Amino acid sequence: MVETRKITKEVMEKNIDALSEFKKSSNLEIQKVYLRSGILSILFGATDVKFYFSKKGVENVESDKHGNRVHLALSRLWQNYDRFRWTFNSPENFIYWYNNRPIISKSQNRVTTPNEIMEQYLEEQNLYTSQKKDLPKLS
Repeated sequence: MVETRKITKEVMEKNIDALSEFKKSSNLEIQKVYLRSGILSILFGATDVKFYFSKKGVENVESDKHGNRVHLALSRLWQNYDRFRWTFNSPENFIYWYNNRPIISKSQNRVTTPNEIMEQYLEEQNLYTSQKKDLPKLS
């Protein structure tokens, strides 16, 4: 069984409390906090958590630039899981279906799958990185 845990303002506050206690006990300074999850970025911008961070001595917080897009994709995944999980024998079967379901690629104006999109992205990244690097030639 797969369980989820909601990330709420209160969860973020508990984490910053723990970070603040660590800061006090270790005499270390917190220079910057990075919020790399979309939901964390959204909560930070939409609630008074920013004030709470400041009150605990954390002034410099950087949010993920693409947090909203990541959050929406994850939110869609969990919505579909809640809606369809009873039709699958295991979470792995659901993930296989989810990654291979037909979707419309707006950028390519065709039907594709999330797996195909990810494979294409990875191929492009590999090409890009291999073109950027000067690799030693093997003789």
